[in-house]
Amino acid sequence: MRTELRWLFTCVLSAFLAGAGHAQEAEPPKPPPEEAPKPAAVDDDANEVPLEKLPETESTSTHKFDRFYVERGVWFAQPTGLEYHPAIAYSNSITATVLDMSFDTETPPRWRFGWQLPNDGGGIMGTYFAYTQDQTLTNTAPGQYIYGETEAFPLYAGVFDDGLADAFTAQARTQMREIRFDYGREVFEGPRVHGKWFAGLRSLQQKWNLSTQYYSLIQPPELYPPILPPRSDLVPLPDVSANVSEYEGNGLEAGLDLKFPFDHAGRFAVEMGFSVAALRGSVHTSSQATNNFYVFSFEGQEFVLAAPFDIFDLIIVPDEGAPFPAINNVTQRSASIGLKGNTSASSFALDAYLGFRCKVWHELEVFGGFRDQRFDDAGEVVRPYSAVVLPNGSINVQSVTRTPIGTTYEGFYLGVGYTF
Repeated sequence: MRTELRWLFTCVLSAFLAGAGHAQEAEPPKPPPEEAPKPAAVDDDANEVPLEKLPETESTSTHKFDRFYVERGVWFAQPTGLEYHPAIAYSNSITATVLDMSFDTETPPRWRFGWQLPNDGGGIMGTYFAYTQDQTLTNTAPGQYIYGETEAFPLYAGVFDDGLADAFTAQARTQMREIRFDYGREVFEGPRVHGKWFAGLRSLQQKWNLSTQYYSLIQPPELYPPILPPRSDLVPLPDVSANVSEYEGNGLEAGLDLKFPFDHAGRFAVEMGFSVAALRGSVHTSSQATNNFYVFSFEGQEFVLAAPFDIFDLIIVPDEGAPFPAINNVTQRSASIGLKGNTSASSFALDAYLGFRCKVWHELEVFGGFRDQRFDDAGEVVRPYSAVVLPNGSINVQSVTRTPIGTTYEGFYLGVGYTF
C-alpha cells in the first residue's frame, strides 16, 4: 500500500513539474524597462527644419560684419604746384625772377576704417583726410622799386603807375579735404604676393587763397618831391588784392593694392598701390583788387596825375585870387575792381604709395611709407586783365586771365592700425 502511494505521489509530482515547465516556456517574454521616448524620424520633406532656421548657437551664429578695423596715420604732406606767385623780383631791366611761396610739411591725421564681410565677401573701406596750411612771405627793398605787382590790377598799379613796389607782403592759405568710400575684394592670393582691387566714390574740396599788399616805403625825390608840411592823407596807400578759388567735386575711383609678405604668418610685408579718380564739380572764384592814384582838382575839373609829381612843388597863380600851392588841391583816390564766378569743372586725381606693414602684437599693426597724391584742374584763379575808365569815373573790365590749379601733396607717412 505504501509502495503504491509513493509511486502515485512520484507520478503526480513529476506531472506537476512538467506542466509548470511547459507553462513557463509558453509564456511570452516580458518587455524591457520603459525608456524615454525618442523622436521618431520624419520622412515628410515639408516638415524638415532647415539649418538656417535653427536657433543660433555658438557654431551656427552669423554676424552682419565679420571684422572691423581702424587706422590712424600721420602724413607729413607738403603741397607743390599751387601757383602762389605774389611778385616778380627784377635784378636789372631785362632779368627777373618769379617769386614763389614755398610751403612747409604739415602733419594732419589721416583716418581709415573698414568692415571685412564674412564668407570672403570683400570689404567696405572709408578714408578721411583734411589739410590746412597758412604761409606768409614778406620782402622789402626800401627805395628800390624792384618788385613787380603780379597780383595787382594793372590799372594804376604802383605809386608811379608802373606796377612796381619796393616792398610787399603776401598771405596764402591752402585747404583740402577728401572723403572716400570703397568696396574691395582680393583678386589673387599667393605665398609671395596678395592683390586686392577696390572701387568706390570720392569727394574732394580744395580752397586756394592768396592776399597781397604792395607798398611804397621811400619815394625817390626826383619822382616824388617831399610834401611840406607833411600830409598823412597823401602818404601812398598800399595796393591790395585778394584772389580765392574753391573747388568741390565728386566722382568715381578705382585702384589696386599689392602686398608682399616676408613670412608665412604675414607679420611683416611690403605694400604698394595706386588709384585713379575722375571728378566732376564746380569752381567758385573771387577776385578783388584796389589800387590808388593822385588827382589834381582845379576850377571844377579833375586830372589824374602821373610821375614825376612835379606839381607837388608848383604854385598856382589864378586869374583872380591869391596864389596857392598846388599840393593843396591834390587828393588820393582808390579804384576797386571785383569779380566773382561759378563754373563747372572736371578734375583728375592720381594716388600712389609705397610702404611697409608690421604686426607687432596680436592684431595691432604699425605701417609707414611714402605717398604721392596729384589733383589736376582742381580749381582756377581768375584775374582782371584790362579795363578802361568811363567818363563817369567807373571802371569797365574788358578781359580776364584764367590760371588752372594743379596740386601735388607728397611726403612720408606713419601710423598704427588695429583689427577687432
